[in-house]
Amino acid sequence: TPVQNSPQDLWSVFDFLMPGFLGDLAEYRQRYAPLLRRHQLVDEHVLSATERELLSQLRRRTCPFVLRRTKQQVLQELPPKILQ
Repeated sequence: TPVQNSPQDLWSVFDFLMPGFLGDLAEYRQRYAPLLRRHQLVDEHVLSATERELLSQLRRRTCPFVLRRTKQQVLQELPPKILQ
C-alpha cells in the first residue's frame, strides 16, 4: 500500500501488520513524526547528527518491509490505459 500522505501513515500500516513494531502512536509521534515532517521540508544534510541517526534507525527497522518502485519500474505490469 502506498505510504505518501503523512508520517502517521507509516505507523498505521506497521501497527496493523505488526502491532507495537514502531511503539505506540504517542511514542511514535513524539520520536519520529516531527523528524519525518522536517525531513520532507529540508535536505538530509541539514539535519543534525542526532536527527540523521534517528532517521537511519527508522530506515533500518522499516526497510526490509518496504518495497519502493517507481512508475517506470511497474509500467509494464499495468494494464493499458482506457480513456472514455
